Amino acid sequence: MLTVRLVLEDNTATVKGMHAMVQFDSQGLELVDVVRGGLLDAQPAPIFFEKLVDGSLVNIDLSALGTGQAVRGSGEVAVLTFAMTDGAASRPHIAAADLRDCKNRSIGRRAEAIQAGEGQAAQSKAQVDLRLEARPNPASGATDICFAVPRAQDVSLKIYDVKGRLVATPAAGAFGAGEHRVSWDCRDNRGGAVAPGIYVAILKTGDNTTKMKLTLLP
Repeated sequence: MLTVRLVLEDNTATVKGMHAMVQFDSQGLELVDVVRGGLLDAQPAPIFFEKLVDGSLVNIDLSALGTGQAVRGSGEVAVLTFAMTDGAASRPHIAAADLRDCKNRSIGRRAEAIQAGEGQAAQSKAQVDLRLEARPNPASGATDICFAVPRAQDVSLKIYDVKGRLVATPAAGAFGAGEHRVSWDCRDNRGGAVAPGIYVAILKTGDNTTKMKLTLLP
């Protein structure tokens, strides 16, 4: 089985609705289920959630119900489960995404390839994430950086400043398949406290790279 998680990042209670299209290889993958993520269940306002499968596309729509209501916080909004057939499957990816605020204005879209890894179709179990996530973000003093890898492999997680200078290396080495959480104390590689500001976390696994913005507060 292959599990894919659709995650809303860096949300500051401005997202009222979202539309996303996840495309998958129907020759190598069979969609088993789509369920709403834990972030939606934790909302104080009722959340409309709908899924529609159209061939090799999974359309996911959600909205916070009520005037002025918006989704609070960041996290999983949907979890998709696939069965892997005998054929070699290409990795699922976000074909389109649109976020809307309480005035129905577009507030950005983000599309990232899903990391799949070589030989994944032959595995009996795998997990893939659409995100590299920090909790909390913005952070002050410390944060947990969460990621997932589909198979055992070498992982490099590095933090850079906005000028591209290496600041810290919270993780480097071999990690097993599945989800991982790495704590970063917001200190550089020399042990000094990192100044408040914007940073970029870059996760590298084999030929795949994922990055995420980190905001550090005083």
